[in-house]
Amino acid sequence: MVIEHVPDDHIYARELARITRTGALLYVSTVIRKRGAWYFRKAPDGRRVLDPTHLREYPSAKVVTSLIEAAGFEIEEQRVTRLVFPIIHPLVRWLHARHEIKDVQRAFLSPFTGWLEVLALPIPRYR
Repeated sequence: MVIEHVPDDHIYARELARITRTGALLYVSTVIRKRGAWYFRKAPDGRRVLDPTHLREYPSAKVVTSLIEAAGFEIEEQRVTRLVFPIIHPLVRWLHARHEIKDVQRAFLSPFTGWLEVLALPIPRYR
């Protein structure tokens, strides 16, 4: 979740190739914004975006794959999953701020972890 933040993603991908050992694995994760995607945040230029610090949100996994391959990497595996917002997240942040507990998730919520994972809203048209 870095490549969408850098000014030039092609230079970034080439630099990753330069510093990665031959035979090593590279894990790249980014946001895919499908046509019609909408989110409540705004970028400085007025676009509706998932994160206002994103300089780009890729339109497809194919675009990301092409970028990584152009840098010299071979794609071994690719996964595209739904992007979800855990609705419990604001509560965890509030507890953390209010109670100054470093690991609120473990301290308060660990007995309910499986149940809480279900409490997530898909972000429409984002992967």
